[in-house]
Amino acid sequence: MPCVVDASVVLAVLLPDETQPAEAFVADLIGGGARAPAHCATEVCNGLVVAYRRGRITRDEMGSALSDVAALRIASDARDRFGVSADVVNLALAHRLTVYDAAYLELARRSGLPLATFDGALRAAAVSEGVPLLETTS
Repeated sequence: MPCVVDASVVLAVLLPDETQPAEAFVADLIGGGARAPAHCATEVCNGLVVAYRRGRITRDEMGSALSDVAALRIASDARDRFGVSADVVNLALAHRLTVYDAAYLELARRSGLPLATFDGALRAAAVSEGVPLLETTS
């Protein structure tokens, strides 16, 4: 099912010790059914670096995960540009989200696609905004 996916879901797919039930999203990610703001790639790479620094993955596993990211066909939002829209900032302020997380919410709201996230605050904001959520529990 097409959806907007955030870094928490992508990292849950990539990290071998992740306990979140992300298997359901693999087909959408590989099949090209997922979209994300452009900064998602940077967030995912940062998450892999942090996982490496914390000893959750080895350098080889990090390299493998970076290769796996390329296989995930996540479409970057074509509207992204340098700068942040007022809509994103307003969502961040209204729901006490980071601007990064508000960008996922804004994309889901604008595109009419459901949001896939493991982030509790982002899920609550989506419900408040009437944005449908993909079920993220097993």
